[in-house]
Amino acid sequence: MNLLIHQFKKDILRTRVVLGLWLLLVVVQFALVGWNLKPGDALMQSLFPMLSGLLIFFNYLLVLVLVPLLVHQEPLVGTTAFWFTRPLSRATVLASKALFVFLLIALPILAQSIVFLANGVTLHDVALAVPELIISNLSWILIIASLSVLTPNFARFAIIGASVLIIWFLSLFVLQLVLMMRNPQGYVSTLASLTSSRDLVFSLITLGFGCAVVLLQYLTRRFALALALTVAGAILGLLAMYLWPWDFLKPPIDLVQDSGFKADSVGAKLASPFQTVDQGSIRGGTPLKQVYANFNFKGCPKGYIIKIGAIDSVLKSPDGRTIPLQPAGNRMTSSGDIDPDAVELGLGGVPVLNMGNIYPGIRQPLVELDAETYGRYASKPLDYSARVDCTAYKYVAVTELPLTKGARFDRGSEHLIVTDVLDQPNGVDFLLRQKNVRLLFAPRGPDKNAYEQDQGSVIYVLLNKARHQAVMQKFNNTFNFSMEGNGILLNQPLRISFGPDDVNANARGWLTPQLDKAWLADAVLVRLELSPVATFTQTLAIPGFRLDGNFVLPDGRRQPRVADLDTLDQITLPHDATREQVRTYITDILTASRRLDRQDDHDPQIDMLEKVGAENVDLLIQMARDNHNYYLNRAINALAQPDHKEMVVEALATNYDLIDTIIDHGWQNDAKATILAVFAESKPNTGSYPNSWVLALASLKDPSTYDALKNYYINNPSDEVFKALQSLPNFDMAGAVDAAWKQTRNGQIWRVREVLQPAAQFGEPDAIEVAIKMLKSKQDEYGRQRASKVLKQYTPATGATDADLIAWYESNKANLVFDPPSGKFVIRPQAAPTAPLKTGP
Repeated sequence: MNLLIHQFKKDILRTRVVLGLWLLLVVVQFALVGWNLKPGDALMQSLFPMLSGLLIFFNYLLVLVLVPLLVHQEPLVGTTAFWFTRPLSRATVLASKALFVFLLIALPILAQSIVFLANGVTLHDVALAVPELIISNLSWILIIASLSVLTPNFARFAIIGASVLIIWFLSLFVLQLVLMMRNPQGYVSTLASLTSSRDLVFSLITLGFGCAVVLLQYLTRRFALALALTVAGAILGLLAMYLWPWDFLKPPIDLVQDSGFKADSVGAKLASPFQTVDQGSIRGGTPLKQVYANFNFKGCPKGYIIKIGAIDSVLKSPDGRTIPLQPAGNRMTSSGDIDPDAVELGLGGVPVLNMGNIYPGIRQPLVELDAETYGRYASKPLDYSARVDCTAYKYVAVTELPLTKGARFDRGSEHLIVTDVLDQPNGVDFLLRQKNVRLLFAPRGPDKNAYEQDQGSVIYVLLNKARHQAVMQKFNNTFNFSMEGNGILLNQPLRISFGPDDVNANARGWLTPQLDKAWLADAVLVRLELSPVATFTQTLAIPGFRLDGNFVLPDGRRQPRVADLDTLDQITLPHDATREQVRTYITDILTASRRLDRQDDHDPQIDMLEKVGAENVDLLIQMARDNHNYYLNRAINALAQPDHKEMVVEALATNYDLIDTIIDHGWQNDAKATILAVFAESKPNTGSYPNSWVLALASLKDPSTYDALKNYYINNPSDEVFKALQSLPNFDMAGAVDAAWKQTRNGQIWRVREVLQPAAQFGEPDAIEVAIKMLKSKQDEYGRQRASKVLKQYTPATGATDADLIAWYESNKANLVFDPPSGKFVIRPQAAPTAPLKTGP
């Protein structure tokens, strides 16, 4: 024992410089993990990941130097090692080295455990983290030790180590290349848990073969056998990293018990439109074709979200042959959109006032195939069938925090602390600190591949129970960084903001209440987590399926969402209502009418809002200033009086739909400055504005606006705009029609219809030819009617049927020219008109 202690002290003494640097680095590294940065300190948050990464790299680098220095004090290769002649048994030398390695492993684990406990990690989770740390640290040490016991000195270790490193990475590259060529989709979509399982198997192989090599060299010095074990371990580890099939670390799905969702009553349906996109091939060359469709789930209760995992698709040709498809990888749909109904269900039915958007549903790739196969079968009816793995989720409120500094939520090793509350203009920001652990042997959360984000799994909502209102957090100003130590301890500062969004760019802010002190006094901060409630499998069978999407799906459309009349009936305006009661009345109507698929002038909400009277139009205008709400604007239009003109014009700058009120009341000249300013700033020639804006601008008859009007018509031709522009003095209508025709004549059919009559009126040379093509088309009845009208109005063509008109054109097209004075196409004078061919008996 004395000799063992003496040998251990000697090892420490001879490596004291490197060992001291390593100990200092261990202390700094794990102290940094427990360092609590201020949530609002964006500069230090951005620097932290870089500093943490450097410290981890330096730690590995020092171990890379320390282990061979330790082993080569008594080298195991060669015949010149003098320690063989000393009274040292091989077991004693091995024991002293093992004691030193124990120091390299125990000290970091001890330091990290102290940091874990200081950050509120439970003893249970610390115990689960220890074996993970042992495996991680010891496998790296044994890789270095295996090379060290096979080399006589550090110089040889460095040369051989560099060579092995090059061979290793070249082998990785070759193996990855082979796997990507065989199954690109499966390679890039490997689940995180399978990657973790493979990494653990690699570490265990490293431990087993590394221990065998070190023991073999110290106890027997059988170099050839040790070298063979090293090579075998490297090959097996390399294969395990990419080929190990058993995903034994896949996290279990902990279902939330919920009687409100019954998987047996849910049926999966595909919905139009189908879309085909080019998917860039990982190997380059011709892109693959990926066919997308929207999923509807009939019978799914409102407020539940269904996510799709694996889709096992089969596509068969009419003769029964299976069409080859690209292998589908593992995937779980994830969207940046959050379902408002799901959030409100998690809040017990409290309406979230700043979520006006409708959840778009699930858009999912069905099949992926090469371009040649797609081209061969795109327009043919096929038989499609699929097995679809589904998981249903709902939001669960896990905590309600008071809006005060120091409020906290604790759940095992997870801790959420409000570090500060910041007042903002008509809003509030919360600075939070979130601490948690990510353990290899206690995996939690949804299983994702590396290319998918876990968006929307945790959200924050301000809930005012007294007013029965809630407000969703903003997503436009986050600057949060994750602070991790060895991938286990998560120490993350968060900044969560509430308040009005830029409503012109984001419709989520359409009904946000004023978050003043009175509103916030009764509010709490609610954390919602997306939790699974059921897993189930759906089957699809679609005969007549076409890859190009040109087929009709039975029951393939979602039922439109309309307002609940019973809810509207419960909203009443008190007699002699106060201003606050009127405001509440308006808000209740808008809340009950949010997220509807359609609105029209016959909806009861308009009459209900008109009951507030002209004396409260200013409240309607105030709420409509940042609120593009159909019912509000209709009520304003009906109730507005001349003394409201200034308010309407001012609100027009942010609520563009009020242009209808401006036109109906003849206030265009009063709104001229606003209209011109909006056009100059936003360039509505892209078509993002309704035609009402163009009509209002045209009514000003201001030559300075002609270029904007011309550009708008070129990009958005319509009969209504054409008629308005024709009345403008000195407007280049011919140039606008010419440019619009050249841009649209080979484009979408509805655009061609809109420009066909102006093109014929202004003598575009191929206008009549395009009209004939539309007559021959069997897919556009409205287009055929428009073409027939153009031919009869702008040519001398005669005939009772489309076939007669086509025959007349074929007989006279060579002599057909445009006559500017008459504004029609005529037959050249030297040529006599040809009678139409008989098409009937």
